[in-house]
Amino acid sequence: MQKPIASEVGPIRPPSESHSLLIRLSRNCSWNRCLFCPVYKESKFSLRTVTDLVEEINHLASIKNKLQELLKDTSFSSLSFNLSNFFEPVAVYDAHRILHWLYHKEYTVFLQDADPLLRKTDDLIKILSCLKSAFPETTRITAYARATTVRRIPTDVLKLLKSYGLTRIHTGLESGSNKVLEYVKKGITKEDIIVAAAKLKEAAIQLSLYVMPGLGGKTFEKEHISETIDAINKAKPEFVRFRTLALNPAIPLYKAFLDGDFLLPSEEDMVKEIRDIITDIAVNLTVFSDHNLNLLMDVNGYLPRDTEIILTKINRFLSLPEDVKLKFILTRRLNYLYELGEFLNSKIDAEVLHLFNKVSSMNESEREKLFLELRSNSL
Repeated sequence: MQKPIASEVGPIRPPSESHSLLIRLSRNCSWNRCLFCPVYKESKFSLRTVTDLVEEINHLASIKNKLQELLKDTSFSSLSFNLSNFFEPVAVYDAHRILHWLYHKEYTVFLQDADPLLRKTDDLIKILSCLKSAFPETTRITAYARATTVRRIPTDVLKLLKSYGLTRIHTGLESGSNKVLEYVKKGITKEDIIVAAAKLKEAAIQLSLYVMPGLGGKTFEKEHISETIDAINKAKPEFVRFRTLALNPAIPLYKAFLDGDFLLPSEEDMVKEIRDIITDIAVNLTVFSDHNLNLLMDVNGYLPRDTEIILTKINRFLSLPEDVKLKFILTRRLNYLYELGEFLNSKIDAEVLHLFNKVSSMNESEREKLFLELRSNSL
């Protein structure tokens, strides 16, 4: 009798892949030196074998097939509470994952961890082929990839991967400023992003770029904004996603912050960074601010069609009286509410009012440190 197996799942995925089936092609990050990142530290990068991955994908497919049979006679909610009646204990977690995938009916797959394309083309094709065979419902296969990795892959290989189902790449721009990228040890340049973007465009693979408000600190703030705008306009990605900088003891940049070598912009200044970037984006793309680290999570839309709508939302916050602004920041950072409109139409929580009284007596540095601690708790 074959020994039951459990699949591997990496520690992170993009917010937009919350309904995706996660398949871990590699473990950890091939670079793993970024000062702003708390993930994968003290962990070595490795590639999982094709044999293990094929076995795992087929294992997940067998669970999917069994769940589809069970769903002919029962509901999703009833089945979710009774999975242990139908699966070995080692497979229950995977059954929950597959049930979640079936329930949302998006049928997307996300390849983990940080650099899963850093392997032989033949191996990638075997894995993608197995995925498409085992999960024929799949509508999209997406992966993280470093810009330097994409830049090294020949365009004809990228086109081949697209033909086997790879349709979107998520990669971190973080900043278009080479000074900022060097300071935070990102290990890429602005040119890497632009060249990688052009190759993906030629291969008809979508690009989702991540931008990190606050990463330039106060020292490089203006250059961070202007060079990021330039990089976006030259890369022409399909998506730009904002992820505001967080800092805690697990993040290497935190020490520079404590030592006073890295001066963090205020919550309001980081909202202004997003405003300035959106204002000067000159290409057609979709922007998302759906990460919980962002103060304004409803800054989403297609540019240039929705530019004015988005800027109106941002300016609504910036024009608030100072006391109302602080109360909203506290409400958001405590995760009580997520949108400004909801806040303005709701009663302010007692804990928020209590914190507001404390914040009102703080100087700017103390206040921003508190906001930083609150938002970094969501990591």
